[in-house]
Amino acid sequence: MPKVRFEYEYRETFLHRRHPLSNLVLITYVSALTALYWNIGFILIYSAIGIFLFFNSKVPKIWITALLTTWVGWTMGQMIMPSFLFMVDPEFFKVLPPEFTQQLIVEVTPAGTPIMGRLALTYGSLYYFVAQWIRWPLFLVSGITMVYTTNPADIIVFMRQMKMPSAVVLIMQAGLRFFTVSVMTLSNVWTSQSLRGMRITTRNPFKLLNAVTPFLIPIGRQFVWTVDQVVISTSSRGFGSVVEFEPYRELKRNWVDNLIIFVLPVLMAIQIYLCVTPPYIGNI
Repeated sequence: MPKVRFEYEYRETFLHRRHPLSNLVLITYVSALTALYWNIGFILIYSAIGIFLFFNSKVPKIWITALLTTWVGWTMGQMIMPSFLFMVDPEFFKVLPPEFTQQLIVEVTPAGTPIMGRLALTYGSLYYFVAQWIRWPLFLVSGITMVYTTNPADIIVFMRQMKMPSAVVLIMQAGLRFFTVSVMTLSNVWTSQSLRGMRITTRNPFKLLNAVTPFLIPIGRQFVWTVDQVVISTSSRGFGSVVEFEPYRELKRNWVDNLIIFVLPVLMAIQIYLCVTPPYIGNI
């Protein structure tokens, strides 16, 4: 059976040793500020932090390949439907000077064009695209890093320590387990059908649907089975009963975890405030 991808695996790394709440706060901090900032310099700083954590966590190479493939696909989509060409109004920019953002590179449609309006590649719209292009992969990097370094069992234990209702814990555990089983099922079915001769060689949507039918039908059947298995596995652990279960072990935080948990949210709130108010630090 092929190795299951996109799930937690223990490694002796900085993030693997962290408390699950510490991981969540740190990764959210990096990805949220990358999403907030438009200044390329700020984006590069937080992207570098996210990429360092990603590689320090010893993520499997196959995950990196999937990430790069998705990034290339997103880039091609932007080339086909270049939404950044709409960013020609100087009012969109609060920090970059108008004499820079309005410098024309290519005029696509003139002002007053019905429906579309003016579309143009300017220094401002190009800056906007580059900022998007640099930061977009970090969202995948953050998600992958979180999945690979955070033990789902630790998340459940932490929720029980916080005395969260059993129904909430059940939803979280079922969701985490369903994700893992679904990925395993998708991988197994795709590999099996490919070995049986399934090939994707057309871009015609009707022919494409016919080509992937050998993949979709088993997935549809497996979906029901997967739901049943997840429900059985979580119910057998007592979730949904009237009995309150205590966590089987205690998760402890060290000073590094406490520093991340209590300092980063405050720092993020300050940075958000400075970004959305004059002089718009980190914005464009």
